[in-house]
Amino acid sequence: MKKLYILLMAVVLAFSIHAQDNTSIPLVGTCLNPDEGTIEFLFDLNANCPEADPNGVLPGVQQMGFHSGANDWSSIVAWDDAAAVPAVNNGNDTLTLTINVSDYYGVAFGDLSDIKMVVNNGFADPSDPWTVALRDSTDGSSFGDPTDCSDLIMVISDTPTCSDLNQTSSLVLWSDTGDSETCVDPASGKIKIDLDYEIRCIEADSTGVLAGAPSLGFHSGANNWSTIVGWDDPGAVELVNNGSDNFSAVIDVMDYYGMPLEDLENINMIANNGPNDPAAAWDVAIRDPKDGGSFGNPNPCSDIFMLVSEAPTCDLSTGTKDIQLQHSFKVAPNPFSNRTFLEFDNPQNQTFSLVITNMSGQIVRRMSNITGERVLVEREDMPAGMFVANLIDEEGNFAITKLIVK
Repeated sequence: MKKLYILLMAVVLAFSIHAQDNTSIPLVGTCLNPDEGTIEFLFDLNANCPEADPNGVLPGVQQMGFHSGANDWSSIVAWDDAAAVPAVNNGNDTLTLTINVSDYYGVAFGDLSDIKMVVNNGFADPSDPWTVALRDSTDGSSFGDPTDCSDLIMVISDTPTCSDLNQTSSLVLWSDTGDSETCVDPASGKIKIDLDYEIRCIEADSTGVLAGAPSLGFHSGANNWSTIVGWDDPGAVELVNNGSDNFSAVIDVMDYYGMPLEDLENINMIANNGPNDPAAAWDVAIRDPKDGGSFGNPNPCSDIFMLVSEAPTCDLSTGTKDIQLQHSFKVAPNPFSNRTFLEFDNPQNQTFSLVITNMSGQIVRRMSNITGERVLVEREDMPAGMFVANLIDEEGNFAITKLIVK
């Protein structure tokens, strides 16, 4: 019996060690700079364990305490130590920081096996820093924590180098059939993003609800997420379905990310279900089918990645069809009290989508599968004020006009 007990304990211990030997999900995007001896941490607050922040107070917090220890907590830097660095919110609930391993923990970079950590609310509430925190959603009992949340862990062997992180474009951007049209226009400084739904990661939309969706949210970041435009930020574009489940948008790099095209190296992105179901925007999405498990993620999907140097060039300047469509786009009456009509030329009976936003960029109305030349827009719950109507055809040609509600 004693031998059996020892054997069982060995199995349990081995399982516990193995269970901890994965990098936590909220650390996806964290990477190593071995030549510099530094680590660039990226914490995704959206992947927080819900029990660690039951009232949702952490979203929007500008900085959080970084409480960590190297090599299974053998060398600890507490969040409120003089040498501790804070985790800074980049404005989209992604927290970042960079440390030099030798300076920070007194451990040579080559001797580092793991870092365990908790990102807490100390700066917002120093008197009660541990009530809410960013933690792993795995079972905390493996760390002796009675809650369902674990301390975060970064395993060196799991973590990519920053130079190797996402250095090839995702297949979903390049279709073997030639249907995808992702490209770069150096002359205009614009990029067209075109995602082929047929090459998405199946697990990210296991029920197939995105097929046929009129548009998807475009959540993206330039140059390894250094400049982020959230899918629901004012001014964010939507990826419009061309009728064949290719979702695309054209963006002006300077206007969108605040940098010239020549400074853009890559774009990380996710196409989510936000425009169709804002409350459950992240339940289904278009993601890369490559293995996200290399970061300890239990699902095999990664964020979509575009390397600008791999993209073909194209002409994305305003075309004749854009000009013709804009010229024919009329609204009457305008201003209006109860209803108005939008009219435009459509001799080929093409299919259009109409998206109406307020002046902050928030979508207030969406209409799809428009095939005529006249659209009735009812006021319904639109308040008095000015709105923007965007008319988009299947080829991405568009026209914009203002609506005024009295």
